[in-house]
Amino acid sequence: MKILFVYSLTETQSASKPLITPESINFGISYIASLLKENGHEPDIVVLSPNRKSFKILGQYIKEFNPKIVGFSIIATQFAFLTDLAKHTKKLFPNIYLIAGGPHVSINPDQVISGPFDAICIGEGEYPTLELVQKLNQGEPITNIANLWIRSGNKVEKNTTRPFLEDLDALPYPNRNMWFRWIDEHIGSRFSILLGRGCHFDCTYCSNHVLRKVANGQYVRFRSPDNIISEIRDLHDKFPDKQEYFFEIEAININKKWMFDLCEKLKTFNDSLTKPLVFGTNMRITPNADFEEIFVSCVKANIRYLTVGLESGSDRIRREVMNRIYSNDDVIRMAKQAREHGLRFGFQNMIGLPDETEEDFWETIKLNRLCQPDWYYLSIFFPYPGTKLANLCEERGLIRKSLIDHAYMERKKLYLDMPVFPFRRLIKRYYLFEYDVFKGKKSLLSIAARILQRICLSHDASSKIYRRIASIALMQKLNQMLGIRN
Repeated sequence: MKILFVYSLTETQSASKPLITPESINFGISYIASLLKENGHEPDIVVLSPNRKSFKILGQYIKEFNPKIVGFSIIATQFAFLTDLAKHTKKLFPNIYLIAGGPHVSINPDQVISGPFDAICIGEGEYPTLELVQKLNQGEPITNIANLWIRSGNKVEKNTTRPFLEDLDALPYPNRNMWFRWIDEHIGSRFSILLGRGCHFDCTYCSNHVLRKVANGQYVRFRSPDNIISEIRDLHDKFPDKQEYFFEIEAININKKWMFDLCEKLKTFNDSLTKPLVFGTNMRITPNADFEEIFVSCVKANIRYLTVGLESGSDRIRREVMNRIYSNDDVIRMAKQAREHGLRFGFQNMIGLPDETEEDFWETIKLNRLCQPDWYYLSIFFPYPGTKLANLCEERGLIRKSLIDHAYMERKKLYLDMPVFPFRRLIKRYYLFEYDVFKGKKSLLSIAARILQRICLSHDASSKIYRRIASIALMQKLNQMLGIRN
């Protein structure tokens, strides 16, 4: 049976090549697709951006591919667009079975099932989707499938969820091949490898504290080091030009025994290669952590760079608003020890949180200036529906309804009314973050370029133009390196 997945994102390069690198693929879809393919079915994907052209593009793909099922992967900011797209699809192709999954569906199932979908998936989707496909393929009644809410006329069958998958090694490697036609790949692109699922922590702004409650069983799980090495070897055999991999996991350093075992096996694998592979990953700062043994293992495994969730430099905001418990001294010690071991690191920063004052913001600047991360991410808080912090914002009447109902550029716009940090001043500081952190550390020209980039990427029209120009520039650089003339 043919199954078409629909994936939508705002920040695209172009309609034909919306993704930048293989790192951009969605793991949820990819694992479902690989399990379907392993069981004899034919999955494919269409990658869209939220605009009217996508309605025509999806219609053309459905006519050409002729799927029996179309599955939509939904996050909060794509919900309105994908619901409209599904309604349009159902109108044109009434016999196609529509199913929706993704974090927004799991957290807000009643909202989603009221739309055009024949079924929605709550929790992990691999085996529920396979079971649905098998029943449709065999002409059996679509009922009693754990994790699925199934519509039948005006009635909805709300099945219970099955436990979280215990053995992640049992899943086939994610299906990356179906994504390649959508990737505008350039020099230095890397693959991501998913090391595990779930998160130990309960940050109020994140969906993990809600998602862990949708099913029974162990929420935080890790693939075995041997299984991870096997996937790296498989990818390296197929794509020997790829010398860099990013390990996608909430925090690699939480299960130290597992991490140390993985790092030993990565070293052994790299020792077998003529040119060792380079790795990066995410880590979490925890109170009074022994970063020394963590960083020694990273160096051994050739994990050379780390993404670290600082989020806020204000201890008050971290503790009282975000439920992130560590001190600024912990952050400073981590940065110092990372430098001593030759590791590069970047900070994830978030501003525009409820109750955040300008003084809190300057604490974030101060800590970034002190640590001087090699790179950083900066986002504006977005109240994802169903999370603790979004519920708090709703209760206080902080959410700007005129914007949130049509949100599409989450983390780049302010969706709250901020009485203690007025809109204009917050946005100004968002634009000038590079200057505030690196003035006197970097050239004014490079700072100005980064500020201009942030301004461009914060608006839909200019963002598309900027990304297209950047794509062309990178391709020209590649042609020059290869000696190709236009």
